[in-house]
Amino acid sequence: MASNELTYDDPATKIDEVNARSLESTRRIRRMAEQAADVAIKTAVELAHQGEQLGKVEGQLHGINHDVKQAEKSLKRMDKFMGWFKIPKFGKQKDTVAVNDELWKTESTNEPKVTKREFQSQQASPQSQESGPMITQITGCEREKEMDENLSAIDGILATLKNTALDIGDELDTQNNVINKINTGMEDTNLRIQNANTLTAKLLK
Repeated sequence: MASNELTYDDPATKIDEVNARSLESTRRIRRMAEQAADVAIKTAVELAHQGEQLGKVEGQLHGINHDVKQAEKSLKRMDKFMGWFKIPKFGKQKDTVAVNDELWKTESTNEPKVTKREFQSQQASPQSQESGPMITQITGCEREKEMDENLSAIDGILATLKNTALDIGDELDTQNNVINKINTGMEDTNLRIQNANTLTAKLLK
């Protein structure tokens, strides 16, 4: 009799054990997903800050280039007024300076494509459409309900992480373009400074 009761209860016990293990697995995966989301937030914030700093550097470089161009123009006017002084081929040096004037006609459009506020907003409502239960509930117990909630949360977090990763990738591409532009601008400005220094030295002789 006792043996029959044990056999009868065994399937329920197994279901209970499976539910317990499955619930713990969904809890663990959800914690890992939330940790990944936290890292994504911090990465997005740091990247946005880096973009702001690059924008400031580019703006300062615009100002430096403008000042150098003005100084160069002033030196050329001085050369014209000083008829007794002649610098061979100075008028042609403008063509030899590898300066891309188009580089300085546009301001930086480097704006962060992902922000902490934006990411948190996505986290608050990770799924915009009703997708129904994530699992087929057998017993309808609280464990199964929590498992379904955990899986729904995990699905939403993963979708948000995917979109955020794409946004971060786009932002990195934008910042790399700005860095390349800054490097080119620095080279061009250095050439202008060298030419201005050369002209100044000749004028002072």
